[in-house]
Amino acid sequence: MTAIPQDRRVSMGLNGDLYFSNVLVQDGQKDYSCNARFQFTHTIQQKNPFTLKFQPMEPYNDTSYNASDPYGGRKVAESKPTFLSPSGNESSKMVLRDEQLLLECIAAGLPTPIIKWFKRGGDLPAQKVKFENYNKTLKILSVSEEDGGNYVCMAVNRLGSFHHSINVQVEAAPYWLDRPTNLVLAPEENGRLVCRANGNPKPNIQWLINGEPIESTASFRLICILPLVLYYFYFY
Repeated sequence: MTAIPQDRRVSMGLNGDLYFSNVLVQDGQKDYSCNARFQFTHTIQQKNPFTLKFQPMEPYNDTSYNASDPYGGRKVAESKPTFLSPSGNESSKMVLRDEQLLLECIAAGLPTPIIKWFKRGGDLPAQKVKFENYNKTLKILSVSEEDGGNYVCMAVNRLGSFHHSINVQVEAAPYWLDRPTNLVLAPEENGRLVCRANGNPKPNIQWLINGEPIESTASFRLICILPLVLYYFYFY
């Protein structure tokens, strides 16, 4: 059993499917198999072999078939690029802050299309972005809010081009911009505790004293000046 060589024409997608941008005679085989490897249990799950049958558009005769020709000697019509994955012209992707962003575009066409990437309204973050799988996959290792936006993959061959737009939304669990610190006050002094946090969607901030909402205490009053600064005015 040998791994299938991958290139611009033949590749495995992020979902595990095997894609052919165009089919050659040599692709017709009876022993395609898919293996799933589970890392933690060190086991391999294997499905029964698949058969890919090469069916020419025009039937062969004894004189037309040419085994040395990638297309078997048949006339092959070239075609403009289309996308095998993702489908349609638009899609969306949600990713959490600091996680990995993976965008994928796999195209069909003859000649085999070349994949190019763009970001609408700005440049791709050159220091963060990497291209894999013959430019079919765009990877950003640690995403920030600035990486959100509209990404465009374009498949190109000599007959034309085709675009797909991916709207990337970066969401974030609440994180500190300015973490609260301890405060020591003398009697009757005024004080301020600063708590600045961010997230997407914007987080709701609540102050507690000994597990109780701060509004329930009667020994002082507070004024909250947005966004997240609390001033304490003690009174007796």
